[in-house]
Amino acid sequence: MKTSPKKEYTLSFRKFRSLVDDKLQGICELGVDDLPDFDLWNYFSEDRRSDEEWHELAQEAAEDWLSEEGFLFDEP
Repeated sequence: MKTSPKKEYTLSFRKFRSLVDDKLQGICELGVDDLPDFDLWNYFSEDRRSDEEWHELAQEAAEDWLSEEGFLFDEP
C-alpha cells in the first residue's frame, strides 16, 4: 500500500498564534491573551511544514510559555 506524502504548507504568524492559543487552552484553559507576553517569534517558522510539525511547534511553544510562568508539568 502506498502512503501519500505529507502535505506541507506555510502558516501566517496569526494562524500560528491561534494554534498556540488552542494548545494553551487545552492544557490550562488560559489563552495567549490571558498570559504575560512571550516571544512566539522564536517558535514560528516561515518554512513549509506538515500539519504534524506545526502542531508540534505550537505544543512546544505552549509548554515553554507555561513553564516560564511557573506551570509544573507532570514527569513521565
